[in-house]
Amino acid sequence: MIEEYSNIIVQSVLDRGEIKSTDWENVDLEKLLVQASHNRVLYAFVNKLWDLRELLPEQYIHTLEDVRKEGERNLKALRNTLLLLEETFKRENIDYLIVKTFKYLDYVTFDVDFLVRYQDFQKAIEILKKNNIIIKPHPNPKTQGLHQRNCFKSGYLKMDLHRKFFWLGVDHVDSDFLWKDTTCRDIAGIKCPVPSLEVDFLLHNKQLVYERRYITLLDFLAVKWANDEGLNWNDIAKQVVEHRWDDTFFVLLNWLNYLHREIFHENMVDPDKHFYNKKYTINERQLRLPFHYPVKDVMKVFSEIVTKNKHLPSREFAYYFFTTGRYLATHRLPFYDHWYDFNKINKRKYKIGKCIN
Repeated sequence: MIEEYSNIIVQSVLDRGEIKSTDWENVDLEKLLVQASHNRVLYAFVNKLWDLRELLPEQYIHTLEDVRKEGERNLKALRNTLLLLEETFKRENIDYLIVKTFKYLDYVTFDVDFLVRYQDFQKAIEILKKNNIIIKPHPNPKTQGLHQRNCFKSGYLKMDLHRKFFWLGVDHVDSDFLWKDTTCRDIAGIKCPVPSLEVDFLLHNKQLVYERRYITLLDFLAVKWANDEGLNWNDIAKQVVEHRWDDTFFVLLNWLNYLHREIFHENMVDPDKHFYNKKYTINERQLRLPFHYPVKDVMKVFSEIVTKNKHLPSREFAYYFFTTGRYLATHRLPFYDHWYDFNKINKRKYKIGKCIN
């Protein structure tokens, strides 16, 4: 069973007709928008509600209009950032890929991740500096910081430069595989060079279990629709097994199946077909999005790193418990905050109430 507000967001984003029967008079709009923001689909969601605005209470309209305008400003910044990277690297004839950014829906993001070839990393840094882009080290110099730089330019989104991906100090994908069968995708109206479907699928899933440890609706739909396009599962399984994160990946596939059953009423994949002799039992509960990884499964991720890679990411281990405690106290998710200022809704309510009185 899916929780009520999660279901409203899902039904709206997927453009299912039954959303029109929602009793909007008894919906807390601010709570609903905050939950859509936590699921990183706020922009898509308000656009769907905007199409239904004749069904909504009149006091909703100004808020929806304000969110849409703010979202459009942020999407313009994303487009400008993508164009800046294209102009910068095409002019210097350097290969690059926009990674982990294409997700099938228009959405607001705070940064753009891009990959250059390993041997071009230092050259890319110098070129970015030449274009008045400020380069800063990653805050974790012993893991991601070995292969990533954070890049800033006023008026543009933060840009994360990578030469490889090294979450928690462990390799998860072959460097050559990252550059195999690259293609182009439309991101916010801009044609961008991106990795293959299989690479982006792996990078999305890696990020879910090794960095965020929760699954938003946006991320779930991204991996679901990638799977629907037809993945080469032999290549995916080979990478996962060779880099020794097959237990973690197997558990993730079971949880993705759980989300898929709740939303689409069938499994997304057959984990047993690709990973033999593994067992995992889902303890199903009411689905509330975003879906937070059970603590026991987060501990399995760290355990697999220790046993198979002989590495203990102690800093990230501590950070997990810090962000988990913070979320329980404040509902602030790690890595992503709201791009829309929800305090404006309360100020608008106050002004309306003052006028009435």
